This record gives sequence, structure tokens and C-alpha cells, in this order.
Amino acid sequence: GVRILNGTGKILCEYIPKPKDITEPLGNTMSKSIEFALPLEYLGTPGPHWKMTILTGAQDDHGGAGIGEFRSVGQEPGEWQGGGKLEPNDSNVFDVMIVN
Repeated sequence: GVRILNGTGKILCEYIPKPKDITEPLGNTMSKSIEFALPLEYLGTPGPHWKMTILTGAQDDHGGAGIGEFRSVGQEPGEWQGGGKLEPNDSNVFDVMIVN
């Protein structure tokens, strides 16, 4: 799924995949890509001081069929967690992209 938050953490919009969405998923394992479009009404019009941060991680909705939160990351990967965390207080974010 995709969740858009403003600078204060307020959810502006979100997309939660439904079972029928499996025919057109956001991710493509063959091209190793994730693609989606966002309406500018949620982002505003890009300008010289416009900045966006994209965080990616594995989804864990605890069986609730929602977006949930990022799945735990530990030092070693496991069935229910990602691996590679160096410090216990590091985030569960897999990757960060900042667009200026």
C-alpha cells in the first residue's frame, strides 16, 4: 500500500490493496521496481523549496488487512523480520529517497 502524510504526520490519503488488485500490483519482481502515481491535490504544486521523502519497508498489519506499520528489522533476517539492523534503535525502514 501507499500512505501519504504531511510534515506533521497527518494522513492525507492512502491506498490499501484489495484482493482483486493482485492483477495490477504496485511492485514488479521481474524489473525490481515499484511504480505508482499520486494526485497533486494531495502533494501541492512542486516549487523551488518543495521536498519529499519516500520511506520503504516491509508491511506488517498484524493480520488487520490494513497498511499497518513497517515490519521489524533485526541484525539477522528471519521469517517475520528483515535483517541488517546495526543498532537496536535504528528504524525499521529499508530504504529512504529524498526528492528536492
